[in-house]
Amino acid sequence: MRRGFVVAAAVGGVLELAGCTGGDAVAEPPATAPTSIAAPTPSLEPTHTSTPPTTTTPTRRPTSIATRPEPPADLNDHGESGAIAAVKYLVSLYAYMNATGDTKDWQRISDDACQFCASAVANANELSKSGTHVEGGEMTVKVGEKLKVADWSYSITTKLHERASTTVDDAGTVVDQQPSHDYATVFVVHRVGSRWVVRGVDNVNS
Repeated sequence: MRRGFVVAAAVGGVLELAGCTGGDAVAEPPATAPTSIAAPTPSLEPTHTSTPPTTTTPTRRPTSIATRPEPPADLNDHGESGAIAAVKYLVSLYAYMNATGDTKDWQRISDDACQFCASAVANANELSKSGTHVEGGEMTVKVGEKLKVADWSYSITTKLHERASTTVDDAGTVVDQQPSHDYATVFVVHRVGSRWVVRGVDNVNS
């Protein structure tokens, strides 16, 4: 069964980052994310597995979400604008991934430490294996507080609106339906080398 963009609150995991103060900007971001920055450890829906998910080749492209989201231009920005663009891009890929089974772009923008990101990939893969896909569920983002928690790292608070969705099998039979949802969600974003990655996702009020 397909789940919404839901994670249980794990406030401590995100708020630990508030203690990391950003100093003077360094010349360029490190090639790997620093271990001192703690990613949230939320209890997630869809449920994740301990085995890293593999990329699934899409087998369908419903007309409701036929267009692959393009990376926003601001994703190349090295500062706050780039971090915000990474959040918006990840969110835009969620419905597309569940509709098509194509997880490549989602995995590219996700850090290995992001448990929610891995969980969402596992769910998309399960949909594909079961011969189902999601129609609808597109999401909009309103950005709130932006906090620089360390060099090249930001905590970004958002309000997300997820439209109602329907899970159907390849014959068009309705398997599941989900109403629209609103979430207050914190994203932890870090720049690794030449790109931004999402390190954690935490719904603080769903």
